[in-house]
Amino acid sequence: MTRPYERCEQFGPEVLADEELLAVILRTGMQGKDVVDVSREILAQTKGLTELLSLSVPQMRQLTCVGRVRAIQLVCIAELARRLAREKAARDLVLDEPGKAADYYMEQLRRLPQEQLLVVFLNTRLRLVRESVVSLGTADTSVITPREILLEALRSRAAAFLMLHNHPGGDPEPSEEDILLTRRVREAADIVGIRLTDHLIIGDGRYVSLRERGLL
Repeated sequence: MTRPYERCEQFGPEVLADEELLAVILRTGMQGKDVVDVSREILAQTKGLTELLSLSVPQMRQLTCVGRVRAIQLVCIAELARRLAREKAARDLVLDEPGKAADYYMEQLRRLPQEQLLVVFLNTRLRLVRESVVSLGTADTSVITPREILLEALRSRAAAFLMLHNHPGGDPEPSEEDILLTRRVREAADIVGIRLTDHLIIGDGRYVSLRERGLL
């Protein structure tokens, strides 16, 4: 195990092969195999790091040499990488078009196993101020109220906000409940002078903008 550590220390992490980087994260091998061999075997079962780090914990555990602890290590590394990438992208992000918001949030929302309503609070230039998950499990209007969304908007001193939620089945077509909730939130937002810019429904690689549909 010393070789990847020594190479990283001497030359930097960029010189390490994929299996060496993975070995540094996993730290220990298995009986009869050092950790680099274990890492190489794990990568051989996928198309590389991109596919490996897109797997869920249960999917990871189907791989040879990956138990519960390693699966959790790997999904956490993947999530950290995604958050770093999104944080960097957010610095110059202006959410003034549905396509921009869909591109930015698609991978975050498209594979969630349950519905999640995400509200993105924006400043006067439509730059991201903060995000808040206001509902997990359903976008039912009996669960979500305009009041809780607007309270978060006021706390954030937002000039505008954007709603997004996913359809786990992959079809982004809005339901009657989606349309009703959007209109209730927009009407309440108009009263307090905060603009609802759009409500995007995210499917599997597809999205629907309620503003573009004329439903906002």
